[in-house]
Amino acid sequence: MNDSWPREPQELELENLTQLFKILGNSELFPHEGFISNWSLRSMCQWSINLYMELLEEEELSENGREFLGKIRDQMEKTDFLMQSMVKMSRLETGILQIHKEDKNLYETIRHAVAGVVPEAALKGIDLYVNCEENMMIRHDSKWTEEVIYNILDNALKYTEPAGKIHIQTERQELFLKISISDTGKGIAPERQ
Repeated sequence: MNDSWPREPQELELENLTQLFKILGNSELFPHEGFISNWSLRSMCQWSINLYMELLEEEELSENGREFLGKIRDQMEKTDFLMQSMVKMSRLETGILQIHKEDKNLYETIRHAVAGVVPEAALKGIDLYVNCEENMMIRHDSKWTEEVIYNILDNALKYTEPAGKIHIQTERQELFLKISISDTGKGIAPERQ
């Protein structure tokens, strides 16, 4: 086997990818030994499953087959979201990412998050309601707060039927500010909560 580089792209074999992931996982560049290789292996698995799902979508399937394929896709999206969240949490814990709190207008942070979901909400005929003082200044990291709100809204859109409603409510408590997001979606069965 020829291990010289650069190689032609079509010559890149799975064995070489595995070797690359082992090198990256043990590199001094990555302080958490094995994390990169585990993440890469998971990414490869997800990529592979997505490829098979796309191939199946082109096939004629029974109604049950289509339903199961939809469930697989939903689970893959959840898995991807959880894995991205784990990477972010790991980066926060190791100090790679930091939270930068500043006195900023919370209404603007919420408005930016809502703007990201408005097109999809409009397509589904879902009404979005925001109940927040327009000049509410609080100390927060607007980037991360916006991302969290957007993720919750995106999830609410996925599980809210057309012509549904999503409400965002802010409420000052004695020691903190509470942000509530509710929707008319099907919710999680009590036995699964």
